[in-house]
Amino acid sequence: MVGINPADRDADGVSSEVPIQQSNRGELGSSLEASSSTPSTHSPPALVSTPSRNSTARFRDPSWMYHPTGQRFVEQEESPVRSWHMHSVQMNEARLRAKHTSSPPPTSRSASSYQSPKPTAEDEMNQRMRSLSINQRQANLTIDTIVIGGSIAGLATAYALSRVGHRVHVLEKAPSIDQRGIGIRIAPNCSKLLVEWGLGEELSRLAQKCRKSTFRDMNTSEVVGIVEWAEDIIQEAGGEFFLILYSDLRQLLYDLAVSNGVQVSLGAKVQSVSADDTKDQPTVTLEDGTILSADLIVGADGQNSTVREAISGVEPPATDSYDSYYSVVIPGDRMREDPELAEFPDLEEWPMWMGDMRVALAFGTRGGDKYCIHLYWPNKATTYDGPDDEGWETFCSPDVLDLSNCDPRLQKLYKMAEYCIRTKYVVRPPPDEWVHESGRMVLLGEAAHPLLPCSTQGAGMAIEDAAALGSLMSRLRTWDQLPMLLNAFQDLRRDRCMDVGLTELNNATLVTLPPGPTRDGRNAGFRQALALLQKAEENGERWSDAQLRDQWDEIGYVFAYNARDAAEDWWVEWGALGEGSKAMMMHDPLNLSFSIMTETSSAEPLATQIMAMG
Repeated sequence: MVGINPADRDADGVSSEVPIQQSNRGELGSSLEASSSTPSTHSPPALVSTPSRNSTARFRDPSWMYHPTGQRFVEQEESPVRSWHMHSVQMNEARLRAKHTSSPPPTSRSASSYQSPKPTAEDEMNQRMRSLSINQRQANLTIDTIVIGGSIAGLATAYALSRVGHRVHVLEKAPSIDQRGIGIRIAPNCSKLLVEWGLGEELSRLAQKCRKSTFRDMNTSEVVGIVEWAEDIIQEAGGEFFLILYSDLRQLLYDLAVSNGVQVSLGAKVQSVSADDTKDQPTVTLEDGTILSADLIVGADGQNSTVREAISGVEPPATDSYDSYYSVVIPGDRMREDPELAEFPDLEEWPMWMGDMRVALAFGTRGGDKYCIHLYWPNKATTYDGPDDEGWETFCSPDVLDLSNCDPRLQKLYKMAEYCIRTKYVVRPPPDEWVHESGRMVLLGEAAHPLLPCSTQGAGMAIEDAAALGSLMSRLRTWDQLPMLLNAFQDLRRDRCMDVGLTELNNATLVTLPPGPTRDGRNAGFRQALALLQKAEENGERWSDAQLRDQWDEIGYVFAYNARDAAEDWWVEWGALGEGSKAMMMHDPLNLSFSIMTETSSAEPLATQIMAMG
């Protein structure tokens, strides 16, 4: 297997053409064969792919470090130089779709008359009763919780726990909740939870709906392909696909949490956390010497997590990817002044410019008031010489990137930016354990499952975590239940987050392929699907049964997933069983006795005691 070494890139970071392993349908779509003469009704190369369990196991192993372009780092014992090899994630789609899809694929009688399957009256009643039960349920045992980290993960978790009655204190190191905005995407699996929390109206005001992605060649500006999500598929998934500023979503969650009684301390920098048998509660020590304690500590403190180190004891090794993300936000009004750019801010789509080991992602939000662009770029191909830090606090001039060979419209867009946020991409494997042995500390968000920066599901996985933990913690009745519920959270969430994380890597592979047969096959598949789409629209047959089924197969297991329902289902299957057994053990032993009356002593019973079953 031939790979790409960073040293083999030319001066501007472009790799030379090398043979690379052909990927299968799950990673790059069924039509990525370089020779594609047979007409196909499949949708374009899959933007949601499904990893196998073997791939997941490798990803968790610290010796396998994955690069967003699908390559892997292999640690060299004799040399600090890391060789890069192409890695094709093998698929097991049927198993994971059956596991993750919360409802069956939609079907239709005709392309023009398709309607989502309507639930029966009994289904609707059961769902209403279930939602009512969940919304009204409060934990019998309410506890004090410290959430470390006031990002989307931390604030969503704080609200989800306070919603079921727990007392929550959030510690955020930043002095202010305000943050310069970058754009993020909220897929249906996430938006349905936010709507359930009462944020539907605010999302409609601040976010922009997304219905398709247009894929362009970064250098020639050719539209290579289009992926569009059917309206019926989105409805069946149960939520909208939104485009929003990070700062807007964070502010919404902050306001929501505070209005529900959550205490938020800004400028609270955590130095250490600890939990041991000599103390009744785990403790948090701040940099100013303040010591806080609580019944539960939640680590929502990101990739450089202090809580993760306390739980695992050893930090997993981190590997430099040699690439970074550069994010800019542009005023929509300025774009409308240019005839070539005027349409972009108001489009309900998410265009991408695909290049050699690089990609640009863009979309509008706030009703076209803002336009966001993320550029994934090799470090060698930039002039950036500032701090080489992770996080979202490194600002630089947009001039560090040279886009002179790119689509002229992309160049114009980028030049309108006043500043750029640089995010260094460091690869980390997820920790083996999310729960401390004491049962009083737990990880979630990127502290538990690191994802690519600027990925589609970054916020989604964090909010799913929050909803699942909140649902489980609403069941808390006794102290000895706490470790059980936290471990159930880990078991519920780990595979889901691993699968989605590998999906994000596969999607990044798709749009950053270097020149070669695989990229040629990708483009051929996109073009073929685009031609079929145009022909179907001309014939008034936009969505056939086969197209709907194919699209549901590709995205259903991700978009239709409901984290709260998954937690509720776990309780019905396992938690309630354990609680019932425990309740039986807590009852007084049942004393069964009977008297045998004899002829010789009718007044004196012969009592036989039967030992009760607990």
